[in-house]
Amino acid sequence: MNRGHANPPAREEDIARVEQLVGCRLPGWLRNRLLVENGFVLDDSKGVTGEEWCILPVMDRADRKRMTKTAEDIAWHTARARAADKTSTLPSGGPRRHPFPAEAVMIGHAWAEDNRLMLLPDPADVPPLAGSAGCYVAAIRALAGASNRHARGIGQR
Repeated sequence: MNRGHANPPAREEDIARVEQLVGCRLPGWLRNRLLVENGFVLDDSKGVTGEEWCILPVMDRADRKRMTKTAEDIAWHTARARAADKTSTLPSGGPRRHPFPAEAVMIGHAWAEDNRLMLLPDPADVPPLAGSAGCYVAAIRALAGASNRHARGIGQR
């Protein structure tokens, strides 16, 4: 049932598939929200980051229409960011100022291409999936431009 949310809820099996692809278990707060609305806007414009974030969905494999709408999901953006980091420039042609950490997972972005919302490993946590780098906490890093908000948490476990 869609209770007034823009997107239908994610399915547990779709979240589990993304976790396998990115190599970690998503934090509970994110999993719970995706089970209510698969992809959403997080308004932190008056908060610590001063941004409005587009939180990425997980690919919904329920039918072709949903699959198409959610194809550019957490796993897709994470793979793209990891691959792009092997180059020395951003897709826009500007220099890359901060690398995308190999163990990071991209979960969202601001309306500007240079601000990403990513999950970084918390070394104090026990790995929740075999072979994963551990639990993750949310952090942001400006990858280009004058503003450089570096690793400010907004969605701690």
